[in-house]
Parts: sequence; C-alpha cells; structure tokens
Amino acid sequence: IHDIGKDIFKGMLEANGFEVIDLGVDVPKEEFVKAVKENKPDIVAMSAALTNTIETMRDVVKAFLKAGIRDKVKVIAGANHMNADISKYIGADDFSNEASTGTKICLKWMKEKQMRSNK
Repeated sequence: IHDIGKDIFKGMLEANGFEVIDLGVDVPKEEFVKAVKENKPDIVAMSAALTNTIETMRDVVKAFLKAGIRDKVKVIAGANHMNADISKYIGADDFSNEASTGTKICLKWMKEKQMRSNK
C-alpha cells in the first residue's frame, strides 16, 4: 500500500548506477528467496512503512538462512521507524530512515566489495 518510499529509494539507486529489480509490495518470503537465487543480487532492500511488517522482514531473512543464501547478499531495511535494534532483530546488515542515507550505505557496500575483489 505504502510504496512511495520504496519508489524514491529505487530511483535514487538507479540514478547512482544500480540495477534494481523491484519485486513490488506485500511480497511473500518465497518470492524473495526465488529472486535472490535467480538474480544473484549484491543487496536486498526491504521497506517497512508499517510497524507490523517488521516480523515479515525478519521472516524473509530467516528464509534466506534456511535456503543457504543469507551470506550471499547484504540486507538493508528501511522505514521511518527503523532503528539499530529493529534492524538487528530483523537480521539486516544495516538500516536507513531516508532514501539518501540508504543509497550511501549501498554505495559503500559496493565500494567495499570492489576493493575486496581487487586484492
């Protein structure tokens, strides 16, 4: 229902050179697992406009663990109400309360990945 923040974040990522695969809203955990297996992304971003979606985001991360793919992606969670404690509870690698900060985090992760691969 509330996809404005997701769309702003998507646009900022694309403007910074990211290829974004937008799964949409209200996506079941199985679709996240399938998308990660098929597309092999570096980062999975989830948005939680409503506080009741925190458990759903946690379930997605648990599904990644069960599928053996959690170590293959960085997970960033975004929402106005997001904080370090909620991010840790979900199992995300980081969080952001605004699209610009989230974009900076993703850019930093990709720079770190590039530096590791250049060694």
